This record gives sequence, structure tokens and C-alpha cells, in this order.
Amino acid sequence: MVFETPSAMKKYLLLHWLLFAGCRNSDVPAVGTFRAVVWAEKDLNCGTPVLDLDGPADELQRVTGTDQVRFNAIALEPRYAWHGQRLRVRVRKPFPNERMACITLGPGHAEVVVLSANPE
Repeated sequence: MVFETPSAMKKYLLLHWLLFAGCRNSDVPAVGTFRAVVWAEKDLNCGTPVLDLDGPADELQRVTGTDQVRFNAIALEPRYAWHGQRLRVRVRKPFPNERMACITLGPGHAEVVVLSANPE
């Protein structure tokens, strides 16, 4: 590609820089640590464990983006997924490519990605 003037080249480079800069995932998700109880071993809709998170409402809202307290737990280790299990979990909101496609036979829950879990 040949540019007639230096300003044409600058415009071309600026345009491409703006296009590629917008393609990066620069959003760093908020991470929080909460007490949790496994409410269900397998959700009817998604087949994932369901957690009830316990913590300050503003912190739950900041990390999960919702005011719900019950969540489908993505990536919870199966050894912790039994009804009534009390845990200390580190969670974050899922990225769009981590979200699950679920059927809707019952009430739906928001999702969290479990980064780590320890029994209490």
C-alpha cells in the first residue's frame, strides 16, 4: 500500500490502532471471598451445583453484578458439591464465553465462577 502523504499514513495507522485496541479484554473482573452453602448438588436447568453466598450486600453486588444470593457455581470441584456443605469460596462474575446455555424448567440463577473453595 502506497500513501500519498504522511498524514494519510498517520490516519491509516491511527484507525488500525483504534480497531485493535478495542478488541482486547481489558476488563479485570472483581473477585471476592464469601462464605457459602451448597443449596443443591445439581441445578435442574444447568446441571451445576447451586451456592447460597453470604456476605455484605454491597460486596456481593460489586463482585457478582446482581443482588441475588443464590448462584449456579461454574467450576466448583465435585468433591465439595453436596447439599449442605459449608465452604469459603473465592468467586468472580463469568466472562461471556464462560456463561452456560441452560434450559429453563425452573427458576434460573445468576452464575459465578468458583476460583477456589475450602470447607469450613
